[in-house]
Amino acid sequence: MISDEIEIIRNLVKGYKDQLPRLTILVFGPGKKNQDSYAKKCFKKRYEIRSFLREQNHKAILPEEAYQEAKRLNHEGLTITSFEKYLIEQCDLAIFLHVPNCPGVEHELSTFATMPGCIRKMLLFHANDCNYDPKWVFQERVKQIKGGNGRIETFSENEIEQCHLRKRLIDIIGFIVSLLSLYPYKKYEDGG
Repeated sequence: MISDEIEIIRNLVKGYKDQLPRLTILVFGPGKKNQDSYAKKCFKKRYEIRSFLREQNHKAILPEEAYQEAKRLNHEGLTITSFEKYLIEQCDLAIFLHVPNCPGVEHELSTFATMPGCIRKMLLFHANDCNYDPKWVFQERVKQIKGGNGRIETFSENEIEQCHLRKRLIDIIGFIVSLLSLYPYKKYEDGG
């Protein structure tokens, strides 16, 4: 290939990458105060995922940080649940990392898995190498998410430690971006 052709191809590839949609992605999961060792690994992984997504020019947000900022701005009557629902409605994708003993994530899943507008944006990654409390209706939430066109994936503690989870997540997001580039919806048609 002639060097001029190579430069043209490089410019075309760069142009293609530049025109791909940039997503707004929420990353839910265990909080900083959770003392469970598995949950702590997931908490750390949330920050890694957020950083990596930002490096890929996506807007990656931890909902609790967005809520703290909204509170700092003195929005009266603001509840975390209503604010998180609003965030999900505005985002392109809401990722949930879930392991047992994470009451915050369990509350969010219990709440948002019943809302069709939220479900279709949900990507639930849940641990498959531990037991969930049988009193909590986790399997019912999984069925609701699947039935509402959300997506369910599993992971193991080993995947958290070895970055396999991040690779799988990037593949899924790449697929979503590719689809949106072929079939843009209103958000991208008007430059929003």
